[in-house]
Amino acid sequence: MAKLVASAFLLIASATGAHGTPACPVGGKMEHWRADFCMWKVGTDDIIAAQPCLEREEKVSFRSSCTAKQHYKRKICGLNVLNGGPSIEKCMADPGFMGPTVRNGGA
Repeated sequence: MAKLVASAFLLIASATGAHGTPACPVGGKMEHWRADFCMWKVGTDDIIAAQPCLEREEKVSFRSSCTAKQHYKRKICGLNVLNGGPSIEKCMADPGFMGPTVRNGGA
């Protein structure tokens, strides 16, 4: 019984972040996901050209940073599908799929 309890504790601990909250399946910072979405949407890597989109998106509220990152990844995946990429589901499941701002930790 003690082994079962210890195993359950380890399983729960490994599924949570440093503060006891569930780990987010989408890595990186929310702001970087938002920037990548806006640049992808306007079709440029110029953050200045994406500024109107960023200003609109900054007004959108999310329950958490994780929810926001999932939202923006799903939006980018949808744009990627339109360009011949894999399905949204496959894209969302791919931990390596991210924009350059997320990948590089900033612009």
